Amino acid sequence: MGKIKTLLVLMGITLAFQGFSQSEGLILRGRVSNASKQVVEAATVSLLKAKDSSIFKSAITDAGGKFEFSNL
Repeated sequence: MGKIKTLLVLMGITLAFQGFSQSEGLILRGRVSNASKQVVEAATVSLLKAKDSSIFKSAITDAGGKFEFSNL
């Protein structure tokens, strides 16, 4: 259930940033945590294209559960 919640949150972020897609140099940062609010290390995070859900970029979380997508 936690993975589904995380995926839905990331999809929401992706859709929110679609309006800014014409700008260059945007950075999207986040942190992945489980249902117990513990950080998740080495999780794969994917940024999907809104029009066809294909993978646009992917990243792996660090020891603190943080990830970053740059040059959006």
